[in-house]
Order: sequence, then structure tokens, then C-alpha cells
Amino acid sequence: MEAAAGIKSKLPYLFSLLLGASVPFSMAPFDVWPIALIALTLWFRLMLNDRYSPGWHSFAFGTGLFAVGASWVYTSIHDFGLSSAPLASTLTGIFVLGLAALFCIPFILLNRLMDHQGHKRGAAFVFALAASYVLGEWTRSWLLTGFPWLYVGYSQINTVMAGWAPMGGVLLIDIALVVSAAALALASINIKQKSAAYWLLLAAAPWLAGAALSTIQWTERDGHPIKVAMVQANIPQELKWERHFLQTTIDRYLSLSEDLWDKNDWVIWPEAAIPLPFHRAQTVYDFVNARAKDSHTFFISGSLVRENGRYHNSAIALGQGEGVYHKRKLVPFGEYVPLEEWLRGTISFFNLPTSIIKPGPKNYSRLSNHLQPSMQVTPLICYEIVYPELARAKGDEHPVLITLSNDAWFGRSIGPLQHMQIAQMRALENQRYLLRATNTGVTAIVGPDGKMIKQAEQFVQTSLQGEIYKMTGSTPFAQMGNLLALLCCAIALVPLLLARFYSNRL
Repeated sequence: MEAAAGIKSKLPYLFSLLLGASVPFSMAPFDVWPIALIALTLWFRLMLNDRYSPGWHSFAFGTGLFAVGASWVYTSIHDFGLSSAPLASTLTGIFVLGLAALFCIPFILLNRLMDHQGHKRGAAFVFALAASYVLGEWTRSWLLTGFPWLYVGYSQINTVMAGWAPMGGVLLIDIALVVSAAALALASINIKQKSAAYWLLLAAAPWLAGAALSTIQWTERDGHPIKVAMVQANIPQELKWERHFLQTTIDRYLSLSEDLWDKNDWVIWPEAAIPLPFHRAQTVYDFVNARAKDSHTFFISGSLVRENGRYHNSAIALGQGEGVYHKRKLVPFGEYVPLEEWLRGTISFFNLPTSIIKPGPKNYSRLSNHLQPSMQVTPLICYEIVYPELARAKGDEHPVLITLSNDAWFGRSIGPLQHMQIAQMRALENQRYLLRATNTGVTAIVGPDGKMIKQAEQFVQTSLQGEIYKMTGSTPFAQMGNLLALLCCAIALVPLLLARFYSNRL
């Protein structure tokens, strides 16, 4: 009997685990967006019950969320990090549990602010819950270099909730969705009372406001269309850094580009396209530079660049352009090794070919375009596109968003499609066209509304051509970044903080 009672007492935590595990199915590549709202609503119902620990509930929810949503980490470590299955499983497990522990901290703190059950039945709780959720997401974006992945707001990019993105970014969508879910949870508890109507109205309000915001165009086209082309060479990750495959890689990029020069204003190659430092691939780039100049083409490519004895993951402009941009936000273990003096050499995973990269300076350079001087661009390299603040189109910055990536590290997992959806959100937040050039896909052109205009098939050798426009004007998010969402969080927590303060004094 005691064993059965013990199992029964743990079932709610198992349910939280399963609810967290269901949330990634609301995002790419599945895109069943109602799952996020339903899962959050049911989870908040559990959190409202004082018999169960909110700390364990949120830890279980976070574990399920990251175990499923970030499952591609195992693929990167095992398939391409040269680690055994047990070691890759262990490292992935540590990663998931660490993120889950970080996820649960805001909810533990929120619970300590709320001394009485009555606090969990009012509007203050709804807004404080949204603030706690979003502050946890925001903290995860910068702590230990950050992992701003699997924000629940990404699930709503194809709904009216997307109208909040140009106002305050994906974090403001997070707030709107969590408020709606928490209000639905309270409506279900009070379903037989008059207050249920109030909670249902509150639950509907973010959707109605999102629909209204979706009609606002903060930016507009400026000038003539720009013809662009991107090369997707589909170089297998296991062969990319092998010497015997180098010439094949070079030949593939050159042949796929040959028909593009005279037809397009811009030609773009993905991240670290030629697997050599720039100075060692000078012959290739000299040829491309001449070809781009002859055809009056603005050429951009990802490249490893050695500068002052340091290696950078960079983007270069040639032909009718010039300049070098060094990646600022690096991927831990993939591009640099934390605690390098102790970890490098212990296992193969810590000796990857690109794990010697150094971050670029904060006072970064933009790539100049001689044909269109007003179209200076700052390519965001791979992981950088997941940071909303890096993509902000302040003033004339980012007239077009460009991201260069090599998602071959993810293999055929859900990672590349999640990465693509995140990039779409950056386009929507800033209402800018976005060009995404990748090695294996998803190579795509995205419109200012975050919708896909054209995309190349994954895992094929191809090129993608299309038209974009320079956009002028700025969205509120481009001007303020995450400030509006964080201000909303601060305002939401003030009533609880004041109540706690005065209760302690009495």
C-alpha cells in the first residue's frame, strides 16, 4: 500500500515531465502550435496545487522540454564529435539536467513570494507567473554564453500571436502566451463561478491584441528589387575537414556558382565554405574575387580568418564589396573549449577542428557594398541568429538580415528546422528580409512577415535564387530590443514584491 501511495504521489511530476516533452511538438518541424497552449495550461493547473512542490514540477517540465527539444545535441556529440554512445548520452544528460535546473529557479523563487493560497487565485499570480517564465528564458539567453533555444514563443510564429514580435520580440510572445495559459488554468478551476468569464476574457485578450498588432506595418520597401543567389554545396560534415575531400569541396562551390554571376546582384556562400583559413585559400578567393568583379556582383562567404595570430569564424566580402566580420557569439565546445587547459586532449570531442576560434571584437566591422553604398550588411554566423539583440535593425543597421550557417552538425535531426524557425522570428521582429545560406540546409529567403518565400531542399547540392528589397523604418523591437518585455516582467512582479515586503514588516 505504501509503495502504491508513493508511486501515486509522483504521478503529477511524471505528468509535468510529459507536458514539457510535448512542447517541442508545437515548434518546427512539427508546428502543432496549440500543443504549447494546452501543455502550459495543464502544467499551470498542477502548479496551482500546493500539495506538490513547484520546484520539482518545473524541474520535471524543463527536463522533458530540453530532452526532446534539444535531442540534436546527442547527434552533434556522438555522430560528429567522435564520442562513444555512453559518453554522448552522459554529456547530453548533463546538458539537459543543467538547463532544467536553471529553468526551475524562477518558479521556486515565485513560490516563496506567495505565502497564501489566495495569492494563487488572482490576476497578480497570472502576471507574476508570466514574468517568472520569461525571466528564466531571458537568463538562459546570456548565462554561460547563453542557450536561447526552445522559447515557447517560437511556436506561435504562424498564429496571430506573432503580432507581438515586432513590438517586443519573441519574449513578448512568451509573456502573452503564458498569460493566456495561466488565465485558462484559473478559468478551469473556477468553471462554476462567475469569475470564470473574467479569466476567459483575460485568456482571449493576448490573442485579440496580437491580431490587431499583426495589421501594423512598421517598415516599407525602399528601391528596386535585389537579385540574390545562395549556394548550398551539401558537404558531409564527416568529410568537410578531410584533406582528400578539399578539392571536391572547392570544385563543388565553383561549379554551383558559375551560372549565378551574371544573373544576380549578390552571391552568397555559407559558413566556413572552404575548409581552409582565408590566407591558405587565397588562390580560390582570388578567382572568385575576379569573377565577381567582372560580373558586378557583391560576393559574401563564410571563411576562417587568421588575424594577429588568432583564428576567427568570419564573413568576407569580395567582388563589388569589401570588409571582414568576425563572429562574436561562439558555440561552447564547438568553436572554443571552456577550461581549455584542463579539457583539451582528454577526449576527441574537445579537439574538434574548429574549437580554436576566438570571438570577434564588440566594435565589429560591417561589409561594404560598392554597388549599393546604403546596403552595408552585418552577416550573423550560425548560432548568432538565435540572439534577438544581435539581429536588431537599429537605424540603418541590417537593411537586410543575412545569416551564414553549417547545420550539418545537426545531421538529420530536428535541429536545422528549429534553427530555421528561429531565423524566421528574427525577420519578423525587425520586419526585414532574411537570407539564410547554409551548407546542407535549410537555405532560404524569408519575408519581413517571417514567412518563407523560397527554400532549397535539405541535403542536396543546389543553389537558391530570388529577389529581396531593402526595408526602411524600424519596429519597436528594433528600437528597444528586449527592454519592453523585461519592463513588463518587472511591473508584473511589483505587487508581489510589495506584498511580501509589507507582510514581513507587520
